[in-house]
Amino acid sequence: MARKKVPLPTGKRGPRPKARPPMGGPKVIAQKSLDILAQGIREGLPPARAAALAGISHRTWDRYRQRGQAGDPIYREIEEVIRKAEAEDQERTLKAIKAYAHAKRDARTLLDRMGRRYPTEWGRGDLLPAQLQESQVALLFNLIAEECGVDAAEEIARRFAAAQGSSAVPTAADHPEG
Repeated sequence: MARKKVPLPTGKRGPRPKARPPMGGPKVIAQKSLDILAQGIREGLPPARAAALAGISHRTWDRYRQRGQAGDPIYREIEEVIRKAEAEDQERTLKAIKAYAHAKRDARTLLDRMGRRYPTEWGRGDLLPAQLQESQVALLFNLIAEECGVDAAEEIARRFAAAQGSSAVPTAADHPEG
């Protein structure tokens, strides 16, 4: 077998290779995409749908969320945008609930929307703990009475007591405001 001749190094190097861009796309979302994401969430879209509206693929979105929730500083901004937009959506919806409750004395439609959008905080009664503390019952009664009137609060209290298997029904006299 004949050996191949290899040229000896001369001390000169050839042209340097160009730097390659990092794999995996951009390390942060462009500000325009963050603005679209936040606006979509403020308008009531779930975060994943708002991300699609902003042009972020489902797979990329999941990866960004996981990294942000893990505390990666590059992706933490995304989590902050989501939290702020969700808070703004809740605030706007609560204002609408109050206005609707005062005008119609019925906020069921908007409360149902909040329960579906934010089930942990605003879920239906079947998601509530089996037994509420007395202070929680008093707070709920007073909030309902303030927004919808004492009669509505007493009716809701009767239904809640029946669902809890209790015959004790709170009344306005049991829970004075103050």
